[in-house]
Amino acid sequence: MNLILRYAEKKSFSGNNIYKNEEGIYFEKDKLSGDIIYLGKNPDNEALGSIKNIKKYKDMKIITTGDENLPTDYEEFNYMMLSRLMSDCEYYLGNGGKHPQHLWAKDEEKHIKKMEDIFNSFPSSKRPEWLTMDKIKEYKAKMLFKPDVKEIVKNLQIKEINGLRFGRRDLYVETTGYAFFHKEMGYLAFEKDNRRRRVPIPYIPLGGKVALQSILDGGFANFEGIHWLRPLN
Repeated sequence: MNLILRYAEKKSFSGNNIYKNEEGIYFEKDKLSGDIIYLGKNPDNEALGSIKNIKKYKDMKIITTGDENLPTDYEEFNYMMLSRLMSDCEYYLGNGGKHPQHLWAKDEEKHIKKMEDIFNSFPSSKRPEWLTMDKIKEYKAKMLFKPDVKEIVKNLQIKEINGLRFGRRDLYVETTGYAFFHKEMGYLAFEKDNRRRRVPIPYIPLGGKVALQSILDGGFANFEGIHWLRPLN
């Protein structure tokens, strides 16, 4: 005689699959041993022991169904990793000021390559609905784009930043003074100035507007060692 168990849900804590038979009885399949555990009428019940020890079920052949397309443990890890990489991209392009320290790979090209590799590791039927290869290509275009120095300088403004907050909601610095601002990239900051700070802030010279204007008049040879920040408010 067969005991047919249809997949019902995944147990959040253990990750074990929960099944239900035609009588409405729930069973749990142990991921490590493969043993079928009797749960009773409520899937949240504590395990009541292996069905091998229950006379009614011990001689039955177990057939599970409905779990054929469930992700493997390895695939579930990759879903979580891909979600983390995507979140890094969003922060990098937003409040992260396009600074590679906010990326898992600490490098734009390596980060995008990791996303592509993970995404392509899934069969088409298991690729996430919340991320597409077109979206990864969009991240790639934005993150690997190297803007023209002259164009950036042409669009730099000197702005007062009194009361602006930089950092996170739970840890931020409120600034005063003046800083360089680019409407598409944010406020200019120097990596070397922020290395020892818990919260990175824009470059704010003691000389204020006069010092910034002097730098602007002299021009920038390149933007190496510079990143861009956006305030919380």
